[in-house]
Amino acid sequence: MLEKLGASLAPGGNFTRAHTRRFRKGEVLIRAGSEVHEWIAISNGAVCLRVPAAMDTRVAVATLWFGDVVGRGSPLGATIAGYDVTALVDVATIALPATGPRAGPPEDASHLYTATAARLNRQIAIRLAGNGPQTLVSVLATLGSAMARGGSRVPEENALAIPVGQARLGELAGLSRRQAWAYIGELAAAGWIETARTRVILRNLSSWLSIHSQVDSRGLHCISTIEAAIETLTAVTAGARIR
Repeated sequence: MLEKLGASLAPGGNFTRAHTRRFRKGEVLIRAGSEVHEWIAISNGAVCLRVPAAMDTRVAVATLWFGDVVGRGSPLGATIAGYDVTALVDVATIALPATGPRAGPPEDASHLYTATAARLNRQIAIRLAGNGPQTLVSVLATLGSAMARGGSRVPEENALAIPVGQARLGELAGLSRRQAWAYIGELAAAGWIETARTRVILRNLSSWLSIHSQVDSRGLHCISTIEAAIETLTAVTAGARIR
């Protein structure tokens, strides 16, 4: 779908008023409460969604990436943005004006809205229902999906570096820095991740990418503790029958 939109930017394309924008890591694409005038889709990278919780306080609730729509008429708000949208890594977007001749989204963009809503709702649900280990493991699996499928270079040796520090991981999971540090340390000791100051490397990426399907089929109890998450990851890697 986005490949078609990208092609439309060429001379003679269907959406001659479309344009691309690039944002550096940490830049704000959209602010909560602002009026959004464009249809916007992410064509590269990943963003973090935050909601205002109190004066000068924002709470991270989800990550979106390649193919997700964040502008006017998206699951993030019809005309007024309900979330701050901030670049987790370098991000590129494709935008179309919401008014005027030949404006608005492509006619076949409905599946982009559906996918975005599903990703957003899943993450919010786990954030509300999950405990600390469940939310952190889910965040790591989500970031793995975002970076592996969000236009990044194809991972080598079944490992993927996520350029997000441990403090930010804790924020995304709704954990204190100490809690995040402890859980990340357990996963690192078991060999499932490697840590550095500004990034985390997921080892056995294919197993991390299966976490959400395991949760769908077995329930959140399969990642209810870090030990349980490690057992699930190990079983998936070994191709074992999971009961």
